[in-house]
Amino acid sequence: MRRSIALLALFAVAVIAACDHSVVAPVTVANTTFVPSLGINLANYTSTADGLYYRDITVGTGAVALGYAGYLQSLRYARERRQGRPLGDRRLREAPVPIIEHADVRRMLLQQKAWVEGGLALVLYCARLVDEVATGDDFERERAGQLLDLLTPVAKSWPSQWCLAANDLAIQVHGGYGYTRDFPVEQYWRDNRLNMIHEGAHGIHGLDLLGRKVRQHDGAGLKLYAAKVAATASRAAATADFKAAGVQLERALHD
Repeated sequence: MRRSIALLALFAVAVIAACDHSVVAPVTVANTTFVPSLGINLANYTSTADGLYYRDITVGTGAVALGYAGYLQSLRYARERRQGRPLGDRRLREAPVPIIEHADVRRMLLQQKAWVEGGLALVLYCARLVDEVATGDDFERERAGQLLDLLTPVAKSWPSQWCLAANDLAIQVHGGYGYTRDFPVEQYWRDNRLNMIHEGAHGIHGLDLLGRKVRQHDGAGLKLYAAKVAATASRAAATADFKAAGVQLERALHD
């Protein structure tokens, strides 16, 4: 489990560093990533063979960390900041309500939560695949490798785009304060903007995904991925709580 532990350590330290500047964030020098405050050299957790997987997944992980930090900061601000009154309430109150009670603020918080937690699930799943490639039997290694080939460009690009969008909403929740340095959300956005470019821009990873990864081994990785999605949708459709979502996912897969 060494590789996924390294990714989790990087994620945890990145979130802590984003929320508390007394912690020194990971630093990359000559393709080797260090966490100075913890004395961690993440090069010890990977080999040259999986280095490309590792770098792309950790870029996505860093994007998730910054998006998550912005979400947590904006959630705290929305709970503390008081302004306005609920729609339809014309009584004069002694104090305005916390802005989290306003529907549009809740919408922005829930959108951030969906993006950052979706991104976190994706990078953790890829970290698990890295472990299975390294430790599984021949059959498990082959299947995990096919999925990892397919998902690595996505794990880099999807979080770096949509967790940046989450940072944008975090600024919006803060209003005008979000654009100033009184709060850290503007820095999270600036730092996260690099992840769309770092280790290859979206277009490069799109070419890699469609030009190579989808087609290699006669589409084995894509077929395996589709089968896993279909199985998940089928299980969800068989439950009361997730039936509607499962049916919707099944239809989208067939379309």
